[in-house]
Amino acid sequence: INKNQNHKTLNLMFLACEDKAPYGPSTSTASLFLDLMCRAAQISSSSSDDDEETYLTIRMTIYQAKECDYPTSTQEWDTFNGIILPGSFST
Repeated sequence: INKNQNHKTLNLMFLACEDKAPYGPSTSTASLFLDLMCRAAQISSSSSDDDEETYLTIRMTIYQAKECDYPTSTQEWDTFNGIILPGSFST
């Protein structure tokens, strides 16, 4: 997590494997994961004993794994704090 005073940024890679129901389209699945992560972050921050207000930005970049769509350089890979790889019946 990149930190700047009271602002943190979580940069995630979402490797989409399935675009058909019930797992797709990939933008909908990524939005679902992002929503769940934001809700978890809100719950976590509200239960924190820290008096300072902290802002969290969660950023998610979608790559199409079936099309071999991945970051193109080591530097790009290194910008991510984590990878989300949702499961599916065909992978």
